[in-house]
Formats: sequence, structure tokens, C-alpha cells
Amino acid sequence: MRSFIDSQDRTWILSVTVNTIRRVRDLVGVDLMTLITGDAKGQPEQLEKLAADPVLLVDTLYAIIKPQADEAGVSDQQFGESLDGDVLDCAITALLEATIDFFPKGRQTALTKLLNQAKQVDQLLARKLTEQVESIDPTQIAEALLLQNSGSSSGDSPAASDAIPAN
Repeated sequence: MRSFIDSQDRTWILSVTVNTIRRVRDLVGVDLMTLITGDAKGQPEQLEKLAADPVLLVDTLYAIIKPQADEAGVSDQQFGESLDGDVLDCAITALLEATIDFFPKGRQTALTKLLNQAKQVDQLLARKLTEQVESIDPTQIAEALLLQNSGSSSGDSPAASDAIPAN
């Protein structure tokens, strides 16, 4: 079982079972089985949707933990309010790991390696982005903005001859 802690210090256990898969499919239309393995063509469509849509991600997480939330008296709105960027990052990792745990041991090994590679790529991309941001010279940006704003000062005002009324 995998877990994450929300911003209200509540621990949520993520366990993927057949009932969990059915509940998530029925409530939010997400097929947990294709998160890791991809669709019939091997495309990770569901994972891309969840990564691009934080509302769908939170709804999916809530569908998974719904029995726990019902027992704790936590509504879907309260649950959503307790999730921010860092918590969501931990939650999606826990979700992927819990989904991998559902598979038989032989497939778990390969899927875990795939997940670890994806984490390494994510870390590499974050480092590269940081390096690029740190290499930006703020004075060059300021100069470029000043040049852009000092372009033409006339704007859309009428030409001098158009501004003088005809007699």
C-alpha cells in the first residue's frame, strides 16, 4: 500500500484493487489499468490527461480514497482544498506506485524500472530548466523590453493632416 499526506496532515492510503479500478472508472471515467501500461496502442493517454488536468487528478485520487474520506467525513471539496503542487507530486507518485503494485510480481519489476526512468527524466528536465533560468541575464531582458516599448511612439493616432479639420 502506498500513501501520501495532504496539507491538513491527513494520511491517505492508496491501494488499487479491482473494486478501486471499477469505482474510479465509474466516478471519473479514468482507467487505472492504462496509467502505466498505456492504451491498446501503448500510448499513455490517461497519464497525460491526469498530468495536464489537476482537477481530474484530484477527482481520481478522491475516487480512490472515497471510502476513507467518507469515514473521515471529508468531502471532495475539502479533499481538493488540501492538495497543492507538492502534495499532488507526492500523490501522483503514490498513485503510480499503487497501480504498479496491483500487477503480478513479474510485471511489477518492469513497470517499476519504467517509473524510475520517468522520475530520472523528470529530474533531468528540472535541472536543465533551472540551468536555463539561471543563465538568463536580467539586464538583457530589461534592455530588450525597453527597446520594444520605445519602438514607435506615434501609435494609432491620426496623421497631422487628418487631425486638422477641413474648412
